Amino acid sequence: MPTSPDKPSQGDTDAARHPPSETEGTASTQDSAAGRRIAFNAGSYHIFAFDLRQPVEILIERLCNDTSDGPGLDPTLPTLFLAECVLVYMPSDQTAQLLRGLARGFPHAAFLHYEQAGLSACQSLADQEKRFIETGWKRATAWTVNQVYQSFSQATRHRIEHVEMLDDLEISQQLFDHYCILYAVNDENQYSWSDLYEPLAQIC
Repeated sequence: MPTSPDKPSQGDTDAARHPPSETEGTASTQDSAAGRRIAFNAGSYHIFAFDLRQPVEILIERLCNDTSDGPGLDPTLPTLFLAECVLVYMPSDQTAQLLRGLARGFPHAAFLHYEQAGLSACQSLADQEKRFIETGWKRATAWTVNQVYQSFSQATRHRIEHVEMLDDLEISQQLFDHYCILYAVNDENQYSWSDLYEPLAQIC
């Protein structure tokens, strides 16, 4: 169907014809094969896609790369790794090489880990801790979500329960017993173990 040159054809939009430029101070890289954005950098904020099943050396090189698609981390500085329901979906051998490589590559690191407990790879909290100790982390302690929740003050729990409006606390507690939070460090001089509890005590 012919269209007027000054009007978009059906389905077109002004944004499609005149896409916005990158926000000032940001940069992105594209997957040339698929045309997908694979990295986004804005100041000190960096996002990039990575398959954690690949050799951990590739990940560390990417993390420490200060080019347009890397955050340029300094592995000698204290670093906190966060993982939310990630390791549970990886084969055990690939999880082990990831944890071992991060412990070795970042000697002053801590790892905060949240995932399901009681699965085949980690049947218990002790298994969760053992997985980190055996891959080079100096210390690791795991708690169920219920244990963490009960460490909050009564006032904090009261506030949370009114925000979330838990209508069946018993079912929630059963669910929380099947999720755990683990904290591991590979430099106990850098991370005082008591530092983990003091912030919780201040929550109100």
